[in-house]
Amino acid sequence: MKATFIFLFFLICFNARGQDTGHSHEAPQKGIIQEAGSYHIEMFKEGGELFFKLVEAANNPLLKIDSGEIEFEFGDNKKIKLPLTEGHGGAFGTEYPKEPEFSYCTVTLKVGSNVITTRYKRPKRFVQKKRAHGH
Repeated sequence: MKATFIFLFFLICFNARGQDTGHSHEAPQKGIIQEAGSYHIEMFKEGGELFFKLVEAANNPLLKIDSGEIEFEFGDNKKIKLPLTEGHGGAFGTEYPKEPEFSYCTVTLKVGSNVITTRYKRPKRFVQKKRAHGH
C-alpha cells in the first residue's frame, strides 16, 4: 500500500510538470506583454507617449510593423481612435491621453497582409518583469 501511494505521488507530480508548456518573456522595454493570437505585443510608456512593439513569440519571427492605430475607451463609453506613428526601435506610439484616464485600449498593428489586434486594460503601473504563459 505504501509503495502504491509513493508510486502514485510521483506519477501525479511528473504528469503535472510534464504538462506545463508555458514559458515567460522578459519585456524588452520593461512594459506589459499581451498575447495577440500567436504573437505578443509589448505596451510601454516613455515620457508622455504610449508605445507598442511586437515581441518574438514561439515559432514566430519578430516582424516589422507597417502601421497601426489605437482606440482608447473611457468610463463614460466615449472612444477615441488615433493613428500610431513610428518611433524608435520599430515601436509605434501616440501621445498618452491626458484626463480622463482611459479604461481600456485596443491596439491594431498591420504587418504585411496580417492585422494583429489585442486589448489592454489600463495598467496601474507600466512595469511587468516576466509573464508566464503557454502557447
